[in-house]
Amino acid sequence: MLEKQAQSYNVKQANLGVMIGVIALFVTLFIQGLASAPLLIQALAIIPIVLFAIALTIMLYLLISKPLQRGVSSSKYQELANKPYEDIIIFEIGVNTDSFKANKPIIDFRNVVYNISIVLAILSIITSVLMLVLANIYTSIHHIKLFH
Repeated sequence: MLEKQAQSYNVKQANLGVMIGVIALFVTLFIQGLASAPLLIQALAIIPIVLFAIALTIMLYLLISKPLQRGVSSSKYQELANKPYEDIIIFEIGVNTDSFKANKPIIDFRNVVYNISIVLAILSIITSVLMLVLANIYTSIHHIKLFH
């Protein structure tokens, strides 16, 4: 169970790195897409940019957060080498149980914060796409009026 807990933690860490890169790229493209948008749409674009910034800040916080306990430390190997097998197993079960219990609040908190950052990222993508669509509609209407 401790190994699955650590695997889940590592997968989320890897996903965060990818999401941070994608969001950073998307924000750049979003800002470039608003270059020809009217001033009102550019002003409203602050909303998704702030949401992006909050999501990225949360994701960066998760990347630098406290590591998990991983069970028996390698410094204990020498001490355990001279003990009977049953004592080693009982000791390892106790350490793994303690590590699992200590990691549970960390994992639960990280999962909640991770989900919040995902929701904020999705919300910011939706609002930014809406802003780009509005800018495109405005540009199309303005372009048609110029030729008629």
